[in-house]
Amino acid sequence: MQSENHYTETDLGNVAPNPRGNFDSTAKYEYLDLVSMQGGSYLCIAELGQTITGIAPEAGKNTEHWQCVAIPGNMTPEYTDAYGKVVRLAREVEQDAAKVAEDKQSVTQMETNARQLKKQAEESARQAENSKDSAAGSAREAKKAEESARQAENNVRTQVNGFDAHVEEKTTEATQAVATAKDNAVQAVERQETASVQEVKDQTATYITEQKNLAKQELDDKVNQFGLDVNVIKAEVSKEGQKQITNVQEATTAELAKITEKGTEQTELVTAEGNKQVQAVQTAAQEIAADREQIQKNAESVTALKEDLHMITSVGKNLFNPSTLVDGYLNSDGSIHENGIDMDWVTTDFIAVEPQKKLVTSKKSENGIRKRITMFFLTEFDASKKAIKHTAIPEKPIIDLLEKCNFVRFSIHKKDTVEIQTEQNDDMTAYEPYEKKVGKDNLSREFVEEFEALKRLKWQGKKWACLGDSLTEKNIRTTKHYHDYIAESTGIAVFNMGVGGTGYKRTEENHTAFYQRAAKIPVDCDVVTIFGSGNDLSLIGQLGTPTDVETTTICGCINKTIDEIIKIKPTVSLGIVSPTPWIGNQPTADDSNAMAKYTKALHDICKIRSIPFLDLYHKSNLRPWTVEGRNACYTKDEGNGVHPDENGHKLIAPRFKIFLEQLII
Repeated sequence: MQSENHYTETDLGNVAPNPRGNFDSTAKYEYLDLVSMQGGSYLCIAELGQTITGIAPEAGKNTEHWQCVAIPGNMTPEYTDAYGKVVRLAREVEQDAAKVAEDKQSVTQMETNARQLKKQAEESARQAENSKDSAAGSAREAKKAEESARQAENNVRTQVNGFDAHVEEKTTEATQAVATAKDNAVQAVERQETASVQEVKDQTATYITEQKNLAKQELDDKVNQFGLDVNVIKAEVSKEGQKQITNVQEATTAELAKITEKGTEQTELVTAEGNKQVQAVQTAAQEIAADREQIQKNAESVTALKEDLHMITSVGKNLFNPSTLVDGYLNSDGSIHENGIDMDWVTTDFIAVEPQKKLVTSKKSENGIRKRITMFFLTEFDASKKAIKHTAIPEKPIIDLLEKCNFVRFSIHKKDTVEIQTEQNDDMTAYEPYEKKVGKDNLSREFVEEFEALKRLKWQGKKWACLGDSLTEKNIRTTKHYHDYIAESTGIAVFNMGVGGTGYKRTEENHTAFYQRAAKIPVDCDVVTIFGSGNDLSLIGQLGTPTDVETTTICGCINKTIDEIIKIKPTVSLGIVSPTPWIGNQPTADDSNAMAKYTKALHDICKIRSIPFLDLYHKSNLRPWTVEGRNACYTKDEGNGVHPDENGHKLIAPRFKIFLEQLII
């Protein structure tokens, strides 16, 4: 149509994937419409300008009108078990943290109660002070009594100041003397009895309350730091308790001196009350020590568990793990979109990050200087790994992460994967290789033993058949193979079927090709892997196509090998692994060399036949085409750059182990 400014408006249709939800047989679909069906995702590839209706995708397959971009699948039992354990551990941490919070709340309540008691004690002290004045007047009146009464006072004072075992002996003498005193003196003392005793109680309670407040303030400070020393606390409480006892005794003696007219009865009352208050101090001290000790144990338990979990999952500064890259780029929902023709996107696994911090990725450039690179299709995820933000092309290389961001994934070009470093800093820093920091030496022995036992449990009693070439057989080119490293760490039994120089088709004239030896795989094995073989490259002209079934082509021999294994064990857990790169057949941007074509044929056959595939051609971290790579990992290969030594096998063993772990049932 003609616009106001004389421009022509043209409908180009979809220019990017257009999500349409679940497939509807009555709806019309055009080029680049994206639908979901039975757990998979499919992209419409109908002719541009045309629509289709009622033509459904086939589950997990590419058809004339639909391209499968995400095949149906479920979580493995192993993943579910691992996730359940992490949830259980997290729940235990949460419960321990709640217990600590509850204990701290109890201490806070004790402090509040103590403040209230102090206020009450201060009020009682003021009342007692008034009673003192009245008691002093009565005492002066009592001094006018007969000489015998004064003698009795002196006897009682001696009894009180001594405060020892002679009290009982003097009681009779004091009682007789008091009985002869004037009625008015006795009555005056009796009027002050209740007030004086209460005064002693109140002063004693005041001392106790003040000391409790000091102890509780110290407790609150140390609880906040989770750095309590129980032995020191006990010593401090004991010392403070002794001070309280001394204060109670001194206060009791001072107050008894003012009420000597009452004699033995008054002494017994004050002494009994003093003993009660001493006992209260000791009981309070024991309760405080017990509370602090329990809080210390809870704090240590929570801290130890958090440290153990952190040590298992933490990594170094560099968060970029090259061994977990997958082909394709990220959709807005966080799923992987398969590469199209001439695309070389690779995507990271989930990278754990801290929210609201910066994220930057850098690489080594051609001149050796590091430079920042763009994290394409950057997707931020919450704690449940649900996509919360997707940016196809960020405006700047340094990203400010969202408040709820716990994980990120992004895509880059395969050619940019040289010395990649992703870090949470304000800007890029010096390169460090990706490294997991398990730190078993920092974990408790019991935790390590339990964790190792759990890891080895699924491998216990399992048997692994390794079909392959010289990369698998025992030979002089390495002192240790990939399967040796895995057997040591897991305890799995290895049945070695490696024969040097053989391949899926190579040496079939000697009846030693892979498909000819597959029948010798033990029927009681739990898992089978086929590793190699670059030996077939001498026959690359006979590669064939992934659907070949005759042994006249390499692809036909690959399918024949698979058929022979399934014939022996129909429910076999089988995995196929590509060869590692060779000099002259290293990975290139266009994958045009013989080994790249061979690897693609293996990949396509596995895709068609639903067999797990491990690509060690593109993702082994072995680089025999460089001098540094050969010196590091090919020291026993006479410079051929074909057979890795024990260092090279140690490098690929962890990737092989992860792959094998997915095959163990």
